[in-house]
Amino acid sequence: MDIFFEGRPKNITLEEVEDIIDFCIKKLIPELYHGISIDVSFSNLKAQKKEGYAFCHDIDDLMFDIELDRDLSRSNMISTLCHELVHIKQFARGELCFLEGNEILWQDNLYNFDDMDYYDYPWEWEAYGREVGLKAKYLEAFNN
Repeated sequence: MDIFFEGRPKNITLEEVEDIIDFCIKKLIPELYHGISIDVSFSNLKAQKKEGYAFCHDIDDLMFDIELDRDLSRSNMISTLCHELVHIKQFARGELCFLEGNEILWQDNLYNFDDMDYYDYPWEWEAYGREVGLKAKYLEAFNN
């Protein structure tokens, strides 16, 4: 797995961010571990007037971008990274695919962003649920 960083977070080291990514990818998609490339950028998303603290983008086959707000607390950064890495698992396995316009293909079912609330998206249910377990397991494994 290749990880590239742009910018720096304020409340967590890049080494720990790399540990979290490594841990989660090995848990979520171990069979794809050696083929994945992830670009992680840290910036002030609030100043850019973006809604949310993080974004995940499927760039190409097993190539992904994660944007994170650099001001997140360590605890929130760990949770948010775990959440976004679940989305990488979803993209990598073909479970989640953004189509033209506002359409999304999730596990062979077509959805439209305009027809649902963010918290009703089934791919977000999985990401929010798994982030809790991944964070707990990471903290346990690294004695944090």
